[in-house]
Amino acid sequence: MGEIPRRWKEMYEPGIQFKSLMYNRKLIEARYFNKGVLAQDPNISFVYNSPMDETGNGTHTTSIAAGNYVRGASYFGYAKGTARGIVPCVRLAVYKVTWSRGGSLTYDIIAGTLTLGNGKTIIGWSLFLRRALPNASLVYNETLTGCNLPALLSESTNNAIVVCFEGPRINNQISTVTESTITGAIFISTEEREEYRIPRVTIKLIDAPIVINYAKSTIDPKATIKLRQTFVGRGEKCAPQILEYSSRGPSQNYHGVQKPDVVTPGS
Repeated sequence: MGEIPRRWKEMYEPGIQFKSLMYNRKLIEARYFNKGVLAQDPNISFVYNSPMDETGNGTHTTSIAAGNYVRGASYFGYAKGTARGIVPCVRLAVYKVTWSRGGSLTYDIIAGTLTLGNGKTIIGWSLFLRRALPNASLVYNETLTGCNLPALLSESTNNAIVVCFEGPRINNQISTVTESTITGAIFISTEEREEYRIPRVTIKLIDAPIVINYAKSTIDPKATIKLRQTFVGRGEKCAPQILEYSSRGPSQNYHGVQKPDVVTPGS
């Protein structure tokens, strides 16, 4: 691969079994985040307190996505050939956020902050790549909060941040909002989706009245969404969660399909 672009501001974070010599033109950054786990249990010990992959799952999935060409690959001599990922020519910046001891990153939040025109700030969740959406008009309209009609959103809230509350699942709302011409969105939901095709932030249900009351009581409400932020060790203890796409049982549709009825938090 060619030289690393000069505009890339890499951060080398060595640690146990992970030295700076492991960085190259393919792996241009690797970091790890566990201050939240350490805050919960200062005496905890990790197998690799570093970006080093402990179980191989991260390496596996990264290789599928962006693995370089490897000639002569085989499975114990079977199916010899050239292995490659989906996009082998891209570079990798890797971030380790889950740990076999102490659970996953439950205290370090990859976030966006929502600041209302009255100065109140709410910390939400976002993975959009831009840094900010400053001082945009805020629209809360009870006929639009379902965020399920892109044409209606475009007609009613063009160049504004719209509040999406009641309606379908958040992934459906995200698709609808993306099809519209609105500037950004505030989703009120417990789901933390990795969609980031528009400037948006997801806030908790408990914070919804702050936004709604401000929007309804102000003639020209404004809001600013700041993105690409990380808050480390906030001390906010989250209950154990299981991701919504994980299997649960028994099947409500067909009892002939076996599914687990006992699960643990995670994915």
